[in-house]
Amino acid sequence: MKLLTDVTQSLYILGIKITTPTRYCIKITRKLQYCVRSVIKAETEKKEKILRAEAEKEEKILKAQGEAEANKLLSKSITPELLKWRELDIQEKMAEAIRQNPHVRLFYGNSSFGNLHFWLEEKSKEDK
Repeated sequence: MKLLTDVTQSLYILGIKITTPTRYCIKITRKLQYCVRSVIKAETEKKEKILRAEAEKEEKILKAQGEAEANKLLSKSITPELLKWRELDIQEKMAEAIRQNPHVRLFYGNSSFGNLHFWLEEKSKEDK
């Protein structure tokens, strides 16, 4: 019985009250209940946060892997001929835009490397 009394007194300090009807029944004070619930809630939120972070990490990894795979496929499809075609297309668009500007005179010139060069000169009053 002394043991029960000692345990009862020790637990009472912690907010746990033991009563002795026919069986041992443990009553927890509201303050302790609040503390226990708070700890459980904090632990649950911590675990949820970790799970969300891991899910975001996985999502980013999958997205990066998909982009890397797409880049590999794109890089295989880029040929010197395609690059030359794009260069000529861009040069044509630039030349057309410059031709439409009434204040600029356009001269074309090719370099020994096959690149097209533009010289722009402001039109004089006599040319206008």
